[in-house]
Amino acid sequence: MLDFKALLKERGIPAAVAAFSMAPPKPPYVCILESRETDGADYKNQIAVRDVTFELYHAKETDPAQDTICKLLDEIGAHYAEETIYNSETRIYETVFEFEILEKMEGD
Repeated sequence: MLDFKALLKERGIPAAVAAFSMAPPKPPYVCILESRETDGADYKNQIAVRDVTFELYHAKETDPAQDTICKLLDEIGAHYAEETIYNSETRIYETVFEFEILEKMEGD
């Protein structure tokens, strides 16, 4: 199973699942949100469908981390949607990447 937090860290982007335990680091950083659904045959779960969202927070309208994430998603073959919004209260941009991954489950 792909470890998205580790993959982002390898590329120099701080990441946390759902939220950082302390205050978030200085942008750019990513919060990873995920849900999973399993399926299979003969009373055995054999595949997992992972719906994943990367919330990239960054200080400027464009940030190199956006390209880094796009390249990562291309490398793993994920079809993704991307949207950037601006929060005028926090003065932070948020680029949301949504994608789905189908993985074979480990085991028998």
